Formats: sequence, C-alpha cells, structure tokens
Amino acid sequence: MDHETNQSNLTPEEQAELNELLRNMQQRDQQQKDEPIFADHKSIPWLALLAAFLGTIPGIIIWAIVGSFGITWSLIGALIVAGALLAYSFACERTGGEAFESLYGFIGVIVVCLIAVYLGVHFAWAGMISSVFKDEGYPLSFGECAARLYELLGIMEIRGKFFWAVIKGYLFSVAGAVWLIGKFKK
Repeated sequence: MDHETNQSNLTPEEQAELNELLRNMQQRDQQQKDEPIFADHKSIPWLALLAAFLGTIPGIIIWAIVGSFGITWSLIGALIVAGALLAYSFACERTGGEAFESLYGFIGVIVVCLIAVYLGVHFAWAGMISSVFKDEGYPLSFGECAARLYELLGIMEIRGKFFWAVIKGYLFSVAGAVWLIGKFKK
C-alpha cells in the first residue's frame, strides 16, 4: 500500500501525527549519517584495544610455534608490538578517534602487548610439555597441557624456569620494539 491510501483513511489529527513521526525519523536518519561510526568516544579506546589484541594474534601464534622448539627471537616480540600498534592506530582512525591521544591508550597497548607475550610463552611451553608427555607415552593433548600448565609445571618442578622464560620474553619484546622504533625513525 502506498502512503496516500493509508493517509486517506486517517483523520486530520492522525495524519498530522504521522507526518510529524516521519519527519522525526528522517531527521534522525540524517543525524546518524552525519555522525562518526561511534559517537560515544568513551567506547573508542576499548574497541581500539580490542583491535590491538587482535593485531597481536599472529605474533602469539608464531611465538607458540617457534617457542615450542625452545627458540625465542626479538623479531617475534617486534611482530607482536607492531601488530598491536598498527591495529590500534587503524581502529582509532576508523572510529574517529586519535591514536594515542591520551596516556590511557598508550598504557593500554603496552598491557595488551604484555598479555600477548605471556600468552605466546604460555602456549609455547604447553606445546613443549605436550611433546614431552607424548614422547613418554602419556596421552596429554596440547589443549590439556595449556589448560593445566601451572599444575604440570608444579609437578615437573619447573615453575621458576617458566617465569624466567616469561621475563626473557618481555625483555626480547622490548628489544624488538626498540629495534622496530629505530627502524621507523630513520
């Protein structure tokens, strides 16, 4: 049905209300088109930090794979930092915010990088322990080792080595980030 047929069955008061409602809807639609994607600027840092975490996922995966062979490189830490920074900057740009306009954004990206490095080391050690248990004839999967890592580290009495690996991971990541920043400053 078209609007004229519907409106002819309405009283003049109802027609006026309907016209007012349609006008308000059109104004609201136009306002929504003119606003940035996220008008609530308080949500931008959280969305950007989520993007930063998503940007670290390739680095976490590479760290877990390479680290399960007992290898740690500063380049992987640089990859994690670069992924976080690029994804954060991109998300801020897309949502109408300024990348690193506040100290909170910068601190948030650092926290995201710390979590990502920890996860990379965690998954690398889960892979190593899973491999050791399979070699010994125990059917523990990677997922089971990852979920029960602290318990397994305690049983094997190597928690201290694990935490030392986490600290080394942070140091390697800082070295990689410094190298990365030096490359881009030139």
